[in-house]
Amino acid sequence: MDTDPFVDFSYGFITGRDGEAALRLVNASSVNNPDRQPAITMFGVGSKEMGRSSVQKFDWPLRGATIPVTAYQSAGAADDERDGAFIQESISRLSKPSLLLLASHGYPDGLVGGPKATDLKGVDLAGSVVLNIACYNGVTGSWYLHI
Repeated sequence: MDTDPFVDFSYGFITGRDGEAALRLVNASSVNNPDRQPAITMFGVGSKEMGRSSVQKFDWPLRGATIPVTAYQSAGAADDERDGAFIQESISRLSKPSLLLLASHGYPDGLVGGPKATDLKGVDLAGSVVLNIACYNGVTGSWYLHI
């Protein structure tokens, strides 16, 4: 360790339903499977002014390396504007991403105007980390729409 303000080491916690589930995640990871290259798949939702859904590929810079990213941007800011065909086609392309990032306005069951948990049903995400950072996931009070 040194005196600069940058991180000198990091740690994390692997969790699961139980200890065996956590071990399965570790054993399926790209660290333990050198043939599986780390990659990030992101889903986001744009405004209806966006016009059409799109896919972008780029490299995310890391310290001394990069990681490939495939970013799916669905047009439509509300569920009734949802580009279902684009979402289904994009999900059909998923192949065990290292990290699946769901990032937009939404709830624990999915993104408003984007993929829902039901869209991912049947997708093999063994060894993947799925991170849903939709805005209503972290509130401390009542969060879900009561219809």
